[in-house]
Amino acid sequence: MVRQAALNLVVVLVTVGSVFAAGPRRLALVVGVGHGAADQVQLKHAERDASKLAHVLGELGGVKPDDLRLLTQSPRAEDVLSALDRMDAQAVAEREAGREVRLLFYYSGHATVDHLELAGSRRALKALRERLR
Repeated sequence: MVRQAALNLVVVLVTVGSVFAAGPRRLALVVGVGHGAADQVQLKHAERDASKLAHVLGELGGVKPDDLRLLTQSPRAEDVLSALDRMDAQAVAEREAGREVRLLFYYSGHATVDHLELAGSRRALKALRERLR
């Protein structure tokens, strides 16, 4: 019984892996920032949450190691924009080659209604949304 359950799990994982291999290229920018503005409390789990999600995306989400950017240890808004620039260049190259591409952006940290708070710097959500389209 246990052997059959293990075999079924392997079949499911192989099937999931082959589905991702045939689909679009997946790019992911995962950001975890425990430190926001000076008056905000330090978030204890933001960096760990981002790291865990990055691991899951790599293991089960079809994101290859070269297509995953993990920013932790107090990245600033400029660091996020720089990573987005690199990912944009990858996405453009894929599209120009006729391939489909998907970009996932994940953020764990302080935010307001209008801004992400990134280690003492800010990034407007409206500008980020426009950038990700």
